[in-house]
Formats: sequence, C-alpha cells, structure tokens
Amino acid sequence: MSHQTEVEVLSAHTSSLTTVPCVQLSVNNVTHWWPHVLQSINASHFVAIDLELSGLGARDRLNAKKIDERYEGVMSAAKSRSIVSVGLAFFSFCANDCNQTIVNNVCDTKYGTSCETNVNSKPLLSNCISDCVEDMNRFERLLDTQLMDKLDDHTNGCNGKTLLLIHTLGLWYAKERPVPKLKLPVTDVPNRYHRGNDTEYEDLTAPSLRNLISEIIRQKLPIVLHNGFIDLIFLYQNLYSDLPQDLQTFIADLVELFPAGILDTKYIADFHERLNRSYLEYLFYDRQRFNIERSLQGKTCIDITFPLLSNNSLDIEYKDLSTKISSESDLLVDVCDDYANHGWCRLKNSCYRSHNIDHILNKKNRSKRMKKLIKKLKKKSEEHTIESTSGGDNSSVESINTKQSKQGAHRAGYDAFMTGYYFASYLAVNAKSRPLPSKPLNCKSLGISAIVNNIYLTGKDQPLRVTASSFAKTSTNHKNKTEYEDLTAPSLRNLISEIIRQKLPIVLHNGFIDLIFLYQNLYSDLPQDLQTFIADLVELFPAGILDTKYIADFHERLNRSYLEYLFYDRQRFNIERSLQGKTCIDITFPLLSNNSLDIEYKDLSTKISSESDLLVDVCDDYANHGWCRLKNSCYRSHNIDHILNKKNRSKRMKKLIKKLKKKSEEHTIESTSGGDNSSVESINTKQSKQGAHRAGYDAFMTGYYFASYLAVNAKSRPLPSKPLNWFSNP
Repeated sequence: MSHQTEVEVLSAHTSSLTTVPCVQLSVNNVTHWWPHVLQSINASHFVAIDLELSGLGARDRLNAKKIDERYEGVMSAAKSRSIVSVGLAFFSFCANDCNQTIVNNVCDTKYGTSCETNVNSKPLLSNCISDCVEDMNRFERLLDTQLMDKLDDHTNGCNGKTLLLIHTLGLWYAKERPVPKLKLPVTDVPNRYHRGNDTEYEDLTAPSLRNLISEIIRQKLPIVLHNGFIDLIFLYQNLYSDLPQDLQTFIADLVELFPAGILDTKYIADFHERLNRSYLEYLFYDRQRFNIERSLQGKTCIDITFPLLSNNSLDIEYKDLSTKISSESDLLVDVCDDYANHGWCRLKNSCYRSHNIDHILNKKNRSKRMKKLIKKLKKKSEEHTIESTSGGDNSSVESINTKQSKQGAHRAGYDAFMTGYYFASYLAVNAKSRPLPSKPLNCKSLGISAIVNNIYLTGKDQPLRVTASSFAKTSTNHKNKTEYEDLTAPSLRNLISEIIRQKLPIVLHNGFIDLIFLYQNLYSDLPQDLQTFIADLVELFPAGILDTKYIADFHERLNRSYLEYLFYDRQRFNIERSLQGKTCIDITFPLLSNNSLDIEYKDLSTKISSESDLLVDVCDDYANHGWCRLKNSCYRSHNIDHILNKKNRSKRMKKLIKKLKKKSEEHTIESTSGGDNSSVESINTKQSKQGAHRAGYDAFMTGYYFASYLAVNAKSRPLPSKPLNWFSNP
C-alpha cells in the first residue's frame, strides 16, 4: 500500500456512500438476480453476513457462564425461531494506477486512478427476505417484542402487513426438485421451508438461501460477521444442516466449512483496537471519519465503488450511509449516553436526547483534532461539502438540524455492508502486505492471523476459538452433506458424474472389472445381483458402452487382442491405408504449455524396421498374450514393433517398407496416427516398450483403436456437431 503526500478532494467516483445500493431478493425476482449473485460470489475475496431473526426466546441460557450451556440455549432458539432476513455484502480487492488496494463491491474488477486505497464493495448487498414457517399465526407468536418494535419502526405500526409480505414474498430456504408422481397426501410432500438436514427432494441448483450459503462454502471464502456467535448457529441450523449436540463438534464443522477463516468485527474492535464502544453503527461511522482523516493526511485509506445498476429497478433500494461532520458551534449537542455507549436506549423514540450517531461522534471528538479536521474540510470546499474518501461520499459540513437520527434504519443488507466496510478499513491499515486482486484473501500472509477464527462472546474476556482439535470430530450430518452436496469440487467422483450427466459413450478394454470398480468406488454401492447392476448401467450410459477387446475378438476376429498389440497394429494399418489413399484417421492434440511440470510427453509412434531386421528373435509368450513370466530376464525381444515385424514378414510388409523409403529419403515418415515421426531405423535403436504402460496412455490407446475401427467400418461419417449415434453409424 503506497502513501501519497498530496490528496485531492474526490469528486468523480462512480458510486459513493451517499447512495449505497441494496438489492432486495424475493420469490418474484430471485431467478433474474441469481446469476448476478453467483457471479458476485465467484469474484469476491470475502463476504460479510448479517441476519435478522424472529427472536431468541428466554435470555437466561443465551448468556450462561458456561459456553456449552450457552451453545445449547442458542441451539434451542435456532430450532424454534426463524431467520427473517439474510444480508450479504460481497467485497473484492482491485489494483489501481497508484498501486494501491481497492476493495470492490462490484462484480467487475475495477481499476481506479485516485490516490487512495480503493475498496470496491460489491453492491450486491443482498437483503434476502425469508420465512421458514408455514403457519402465519405460529410465526407471529414466535416473534419477540424486540422484533415487533423494529417492525413498528419500519412500517409505522403496520407489522401485520409486513408479516404477510415476509410470508408471501420470502425467498426459499430451499427448493425441492419436482416430486415424483406418487399418490401421497399433501402433508407428505416435503416442505420447501425446512430447517436442518437436506430433504430427499432437495434441488441443489435452484435459487434458494440454502444453495446460496452452500455456494459461499464451496468457494471457500472468508466470512465476516459482527458478534457472530448466534448468527453462525442460526445459519448452520436453518440453512445448512441439523446442529451437532455439542459445541466442540460444531467448532470442528466450522473449521472445515470455512477454511479461509471467520472474522468477527466486534472481537477485532474489543480485543485488538481496544475501543470503548463496539456496536456496529458506531464502528462503521467512526471508521468513515478515520478514513477521511487519513486521506487528508495523505495516508493509506480505502475507497468504495459499486457496480453500475439500473436506476429504474424496483428491486434496488438506495440509502445514504455517509457521515456528516458538523460545524464547530454544533459540537455540544446533547446526546443520549445509553445509546452512545451501547447502541440502544430503553426509551426508544420517546427519548428527548439525540440518538444520531454523527452527534455522538462529534461529542467524542470534541477536541483540537476534530476542530482541525473541520477546518481542513472547510478549506477543501467553499461550499462546505466534501467528497468522502470512504467511497466518495458527499459528507456536508452542516448544521445538526439537517441531520435526522439514523436509529431504526438498520436492515440485514446494510448491516452486512457496514460489517464488511469496517473489516476492509481495518485490513487496509493493519495488513503487513497488500491484498492481491488475483489471489484469495490469505490472512496469514497479510499478517493478521491473530484476528482469524476468534468469535466474540458477550460477557467473556476470552473469545470462542474456532480451531481444529484432535479430540473433536466433525458431525455425521456434516460429513453426509459434504459428500452429497459438493458436486462442483474437483474430484474423481464428480468427474465420473459429469461424464454420466453428459450421456457420453464410454470405451474400455476388457471392461467388466473396470465397470464394477468404477461403480463401487466412484458412484455408489454395488447392487447385490448382476441383473440389477446391468439395469443400472443401461441408465447410466444410454449412449452405449464399447469394449475394444470384444470388438477385436468377435468382430475383427484377430488372433491377438491385448491392448498394446491392437494399438500399434492399428497404427501400421492406418499408415498403409494412408499410403493407399484410403480413409484413415489423424490425431491432433491441443497446444499445452511445454514448461508445465504437470504434463508428461511420451513417444507412442510405431517404428517400422528395415528388411534386414525382420528376423529378430521375439518372445512367443509376450507376442501372443502381452506378458511373459520371465519378465525382464527373458533374453528374447518383448518389443511390440519387433513382434509386428515378425507377423508382417510378408510381401505386403516388404512393399510397405519400400513405399516408406520412397516417401522419405531420410527414412522418416510422418505417421497419420497423429503426425508421429516414425523412423525407418535399426532394431538396435528401439527399446522394448514393456513396462511403459500408464492408465492415461492405456486409455488413449483404447480410444485410438476404437476411433480407427470407426473410421473404417462406419457406414457414414460421424458429424462433429452431433452426438455419436450407433443407428446412424452402425
């Protein structure tokens, strides 16, 4: 992160904290926004999460001294209460021309030219309204008075209408696949608003809150919360799986779910920054002012930009979250001490003192430093308006009378953004190195590992440490879900599943055993009887299963049908057809990096010896069966080219050698089996290929033989744009 000595007042940013967008997702628009949500997840370096809950129930166990009892209390609440809304804010880092960090709230990677640490936060603050209870009366009974009061603040007392909207427009916790046509009562059909474990009919690709959280887990993103103990438990129970019965197992699951780390901004504020106040609203607006001050001093700061979204969309709400710095004469306004210290006041709106967070911050900063800041801001703008570096905010130097209280303006989406903003700002100042836009966020390499996986616990002088323990194993539900749901992670099982989904024909050599092993190890437990196994294969591979050993033995009636023999014999056959001007095949490969250590190259071309070398002594056992019990101690040749030379000790072979010599004075041919440089050379320069087999090369040999067979025997030419069809190519 570079430091600039000159800082200009920003005035031309794409977006600012005066207009922070929040996309409201519901059942009516989730299909439209779902690709944008997935794109935001894929482009993010971290995601901030906030939940609005229908309540927590009795408070006695929620603040129990023993952490295990506290976990049990919150678990009970998570199973009886609901998540009303989920707020998500996606952040990504970008690099600008000034070589500074940008945290981007945008899907597109943006490169700025300002001299600040730019933080692009993804405007996709997704405030997803959801409801998991079918019975409206039951849902209303479970609402705590605190939530009812909050609904009153938002709706002028019309909370019944709000409840109805939550119930009718709420985004699915999960969505089921089409239920099979079974004659079942309606009550037996799985409910889409279920908690806990996945149902039998779970649709893992449909737009839903459960799949959204699963995608964040699959991308292995760090998550950022504020006072996140309760939120983590509710997230797990409502949108992932049934909670484990003990805390240590829950922690073990969290370690696997979020390997990149869990960050708690309340823990950071209390234990690392040692702030006197650490409620979210205070942290966010105080951090804005700190950011402005660092910008005016030419120090590292952050800049938030948002993506360009349609201003006409009714799905997007915009809100002014910028701080307003008052003039010197207004620094002595009377503020509510309870609200200033804790972020809440029991008198609520009836309190005659100010709950305005800017007034609270003005009182806190009633100092020479604050007065100097105001003077600098006035000097920067004759109109007493500054463009805040915390996103290019238009933060007016104005009277307190023009600023209304922000109390009651919270929503899950905006709270998630505030949480992410505070963490991004902390990162810009405290990270030892600059976050790289092209790499995942690595807290250890940034030198901030001390704040990772520490969850704030109310009333405790130590956080909950989310670390792996040799004494705690992950839960069975988590293991089952991981195996069932992780359909996109790179794995052999998913690779085979993708081949099955694409309905591709598969080609094997002597494939009976291979099919059984594939099924048991990479698909499912084998059926108990052969006929059921065959029935499964018919459904798994509707385009067909081809066995090259069967083709060689029963259709081509060859005397030898081991794979190595078929491959090299087919190469020679292909060369001969090419010289005769007949149909043959040509193999080409994609251009791959020659410098990659992951790629092995091998010469698989056939070498056709001169006439004088046709009488070399070959091993009959190896020639007939592809193996010899003497192995390397056998004095006879196991070289497949020598074996083929012996087989082709005929006028045809001699004619082929003459043609090849005529084709190349240098005695080198370009084999039509892939452009191989097959030299007409002495047998002494050709080493035995025995023992050179690998699964990858054997698979290639199998496919080559089948492709060559197809080129010669198919009645019509396979079409590149269409799947292989045995009826059109019998």
